[in-house]
Amino acid sequence: MKSYLISTVTDFIDAPIALVYSIVTDNSNFQWREEVKDIELLEEGFIEYYKAGGHTRFSNIRKIANEYYTFTMRHKLFIGEWEGKFESYRGGTKIYFQEKIHIKNFFLRLIAPLFWKLKRIQQNYIIALKQEVYANK
Repeated sequence: MKSYLISTVTDFIDAPIALVYSIVTDNSNFQWREEVKDIELLEEGFIEYYKAGGHTRFSNIRKIANEYYTFTMRHKLFIGEWEGKFESYRGGTKIYFQEKIHIKNFFLRLIAPLFWKLKRIQQNYIIALKQEVYANK
């Protein structure tokens, strides 16, 4: 059994679910994400290229409009899964995002929890997402 770093975040965004879902799933509109340099769209997913260098390949698993989005991730250092759930709540949107990362290198896996702050990465994504949503509301 593989060991994973797992992080889950939940939040509320005061905007319609259709808007939130469309921004999260529209990979051609990535400029609001400060760490992303470019995205190459593929038939069954996409590749994110980062300003700091490197890239990650994402393969879509399942999309249910305004409800659910999940994909796998492949990077030279890790493999993983991301899952997003969306729920209408009091005129806005409740979001639930979970990310699971398996570090390929055994020694790197031992020290990764010390420097790889998955929760902070997710929280920064939510902050940027809210800014984009509110700018388009």
